[in-house]
Amino acid sequence: MDEHELNDAYSQEYSGSTIDEALAEYRRVKAQGGSYDLAHEFSPEFLGAAVRYCYDDEKYNDSLDLVEAWLCHEPFSVEAWRFSAIILANLERKEESFNSLETAYSLFPHDDETLLAHASILEFFEQTDQSINLYNTVLERNPSNEEARFNKGLTLSKLNRLQEAIATLRPLLNSDEYSFESLSEIAICLDRLGQFDKSIDFYRRCTHLKPFDCNAWFNLAVVYCHAEQFNNAVECFDFALAINGKFSAALYNKANALCNIGRMSEAIACYHEAISFNSDDGVIWHNLGAVYQEIEEYTLAIEAFSQAISLLPHYYDSLYNRGLCYNNLEQYEKSIEDYDTILRNKNNDIDTWYAKGNALYNASKFDEAIACYRNVIKLDPENVDCWLDYGSTLLELGNLSEAGSALLHVIELLPDWSEGYYEQAKVMAAMNEFDIAAKLLLQAIHIDPDKFSDLFSDFAIVVGPSAFSTIAQQLDNLNNKLE
Repeated sequence: MDEHELNDAYSQEYSGSTIDEALAEYRRVKAQGGSYDLAHEFSPEFLGAAVRYCYDDEKYNDSLDLVEAWLCHEPFSVEAWRFSAIILANLERKEESFNSLETAYSLFPHDDETLLAHASILEFFEQTDQSINLYNTVLERNPSNEEARFNKGLTLSKLNRLQEAIATLRPLLNSDEYSFESLSEIAICLDRLGQFDKSIDFYRRCTHLKPFDCNAWFNLAVVYCHAEQFNNAVECFDFALAINGKFSAALYNKANALCNIGRMSEAIACYHEAISFNSDDGVIWHNLGAVYQEIEEYTLAIEAFSQAISLLPHYYDSLYNRGLCYNNLEQYEKSIEDYDTILRNKNNDIDTWYAKGNALYNASKFDEAIACYRNVIKLDPENVDCWLDYGSTLLELGNLSEAGSALLHVIELLPDWSEGYYEQAKVMAAMNEFDIAAKLLLQAIHIDPDKFSDLFSDFAIVVGPSAFSTIAQQLDNLNNKLE
């Protein structure tokens, strides 16, 4: 009987429940301080099956106890020493792991299975180049070793050597054992390369091989999202959810896709359903808040963002967006409080300084707003929006000289933006420089003729009837000269 047949025999003879019962008794006796000799109680065949079972279930300490008992029965078992090495690696006991490998090699120097175990351990300890060398050694001796080829492909993919990974995995596409996994990994590589259509094709082949695999449908949907084919993505998420209705990641990502095609009410329903299965996921709460914010349901958005913050206190996007919602509800002090919380931890966050400045401006705290705008400009000297708001606020405070300098900088940074000329025209009007104001206003209108009526009527209100009358006359004169 070869090794794979032996493994099958073990798994058939000893079920998981049988192993669990034996381990429960072992743990009970140990917990009471008693002695329990696994090697005495169980056969090597049972111990071998139990090692595999516990290892697959990531119960590494139990696996180690079991493999040590197995080695008491069979100290010359290469397979037992391999398992010992792999288990010790997972327990991060590196030196002992390599000692077990050395013993395995001493028993059977040219064993491919030991080389593969060695390669996986090297990879575990991030010695990936050496790991690939061992896979190559196995493949040189036996080019048809599918396990070596597949593991090498996975390692290359993890190293972002994506084209090499694809080339390595392609020969496995007709493999009985590795075709599905190879199709999936190639699809992942193509997705990461930005070759979405090819990735979709490979994931489609996965769904044909395993039409009831919810993860295959989920992965296909995710690539459709990357390709911005959101309707197709929603359809594939629905297939995944038809197979597993409690697949919260599919619900969450389906909701994201629905947002991208403007189906907000459906997205909200999906987020709520995802939360019903995974209420402790702060990111889902955040995205739910973002949808409510998008449709201007600010109170509901604040509730969702607050849930996200309670679960992820350092997820500052939720604090920032909650601050925006408070600002939109004219609850400026709460808005500023959220921004201050962020700035205590991220003092150089430009967006937060700018948002705080706007909230302070809305609260009529102009001097404090200006201080925030200055912080933004210090951190981002070319932030034209902030320069505009800074200049406009200085104008409201009557600081005409500084306002004019700030707004001139707006024009220099963005000469094709009408707002800079328009605000600078207000400054010139306040300084009684009506001819310059008229030229600036005319420039703003030429840049953005569609805003003519809005700019003109708003300007009349801002500068007052007397000044506006003078500027209007100047505009007429300028237009006549141009004609």
